[in-house]
Amino acid sequence: MRWLLNPAGPGHAWWHMRLTVTWGSREPLAFTCVEPELVVEFLGDTAIDSGRWRHPVKAQRARTDLRPTDITPFD
Repeated sequence: MRWLLNPAGPGHAWWHMRLTVTWGSREPLAFTCVEPELVVEFLGDTAIDSGRWRHPVKAQRARTDLRPTDITPFD
């Protein structure tokens, strides 16, 4: 799916975030912020903690038939 993504600039909300490889780890995770232009269907379990999935989610497919504005955000 990376060919469908466009890198975001310094104005991205997560530009200065520091993420770690695993829960409790101090090892930084390298990532690239992207523009929120693509809807992706994913598979995840029901374990959510503080608004985040506790276990890794898996991308299923890009939904090029949808725009981000077509999707209702989770609360």
